[in-house]
Amino acid sequence: MASNSSINEDKQIQWLENGIVKNYINYYDYNEFKNIQYINSGKFSKIFRANLKNSDTVVALKNIKNNNLFIKEIINEIKLLQKVNLHYNIIQFFGITKKKDNEDTNYLLILEYADSGTLGEFLKNNFSRLDWNMKSQFAIQIADAVSCLHENDIIHCDLNAGKLIQTIDQICSKYYLS
Repeated sequence: MASNSSINEDKQIQWLENGIVKNYINYYDYNEFKNIQYINSGKFSKIFRANLKNSDTVVALKNIKNNNLFIKEIINEIKLLQKVNLHYNIIQFFGITKKKDNEDTNYLLILEYADSGTLGEFLKNNFSRLDWNMKSQFAIQIADAVSCLHENDIIHCDLNAGKLIQTIDQICSKYYLS
């Protein structure tokens, strides 16, 4: 007899697969990406930079580590990202891809790529060179993004400068839910 956790996981995988088939979650074949490069890893995920083949589009691929909670975390993250996907200061969710490793299938989230590191790193290296107008702009952008989260009944329990990433122009902070 199957355990409750394996039944739950099967239902969650089915929810995700239905989302792909019914097109409410954009799906990209893993082979559509090239120049895949490891960027960083956290407690539960690895982040890669990749180019979409036949285009100059650069994305981030987030591979949530495969454990007994991974599918639940992927689904939760997709649901949260879809709620706030239109906010300018929140990293955009583009879809999902699947990568086969031996017998396992790993789902990867496809996200907007922000290539200038975290706000914490930026401030550490540039704080004394920033005028108060620039500092206040960062604060306003962060507050606006957090307000968007709260308006959508999302509470981020681990907000810190390492979760705020920069786009190339260094003017706009992008907030990432994780």
